[in-house]
Amino acid sequence: MLELEGVCKTYSEGDIEVQALHDVNLSLDASSFCMIVGPSGSGKSTLLNLIGTLDRPTRGRVLIEGQDVNLLPDRELTRFRAGRIGFIFQSFNLMPVLTAFENVEYALLQTGMPKAQRRARTEELIEAVGLGAHRAHRPNQLSGGQRQRVAIARALVKRPALVLADEPTANLDSSNGLAIVELMRDMQRCFDTSFVFSTHDPMLLGHADQVLYANDGRVTGEALKAHPGESAAC
Repeated sequence: MLELEGVCKTYSEGDIEVQALHDVNLSLDASSFCMIVGPSGSGKSTLLNLIGTLDRPTRGRVLIEGQDVNLLPDRELTRFRAGRIGFIFQSFNLMPVLTAFENVEYALLQTGMPKAQRRARTEELIEAVGLGAHRAHRPNQLSGGQRQRVAIARALVKRPALVLADEPTANLDSSNGLAIVELMRDMQRCFDTSFVFSTHDPMLLGHADQVLYANDGRVTGEALKAHPGESAAC
């Protein structure tokens, strides 16, 4: 699914160069659940931005499903990102004037999918994340945990190969945060999608197949036996 080979990222701040990532090498299997853990400033967000093709490495290669994304021109890279990668944000990033259903459906509007198929796909995801009774509610009528469920459905509605989430539980209490991680784990199994997300919370690591540890721009990893849990009904 994902390979990083000798990836470095350097930013310029005036006359000073800051190396955010140092020679990162890692691989991620398809249909896996991976967590990146580390303190603020460790390189977690930079790593996610490179994996998500929102930024390009200074040196090295990022391969997604065998495609070296650094070789793609900007327009092709945008199409690749839109079709193959889903994003879940810490602050939800929902459109306040749209309902939960409309926020999820919006991700499909530019795909050319027929209306009936688009509505059926959206309904499937709304039900999968447990928001069938809240489909007509706007974000300000939903709790933080419910808004993140909408964001998860939106990220999955185009059936991406890879979903990235930067601190998706940071704005939630511990109970809701755990519920969101368990939901993402269920959705990963249900839709056969790879998840990579960053967290500060070591209590969540037992749910991962693989953990990456980021510190001072260096990344190491280990495979884990994930918590079995119960899969959602797909």
